[in-house]
Amino acid sequence: MYPFIDGVVSDIAVQGGIDGTMDLLIMAGLNRRFWLRSAWELGVAWVAMCHLGMARPDLSVAHQLGG
Repeated sequence: MYPFIDGVVSDIAVQGGIDGTMDLLIMAGLNRRFWLRSAWELGVAWVAMCHLGMARPDLSVAHQLGG
């Protein structure tokens, strides 16, 4: 598809929730890093991001600002 793209940054809300984010994570494929964009999330959105960051070992960094 795009062989020179080595990472994908996504947003749970833009992908339509956790299921849509998981679909994108799978579609991004192997050998690509995957981050969740983070900017001012509160409440349920923040909990969802934290949950995905902890539950999915293939998320290399839990959010874009992490290191």
